[in-house]
Amino acid sequence: MTTIVFKDYPSWEAENLEDVKELVRQITSIRKEDISVISQITSSFVGGRKVGKIPTSSADVDATTDKVGDINYSATYLYILIDNAGTPAWRRTALAAW
Repeated sequence: MTTIVFKDYPSWEAENLEDVKELVRQITSIRKEDISVISQITSSFVGGRKVGKIPTSSADVDATTDKVGDINYSATYLYILIDNAGTPAWRRTALAAW
């Protein structure tokens, strides 16, 4: 798994326009590095695909089509297909209003 570390932005009081320009140059440079790291997040944390299946139980796994990491949701639950000690199994968590 890739570890994502964001850098702290520099901070100081600008005394003139050149100080402001230099601060903007530094922040822009740091952001370019952050953005390239951000592009790796999906491959690091999201490995599944949204499927059209709402499982009827944790064992409702079709070995020919379902893949560990698959996800779906209904009005009340989020479903994720996990590897449970070598056996794929669906898990769900309730969706609540904010």
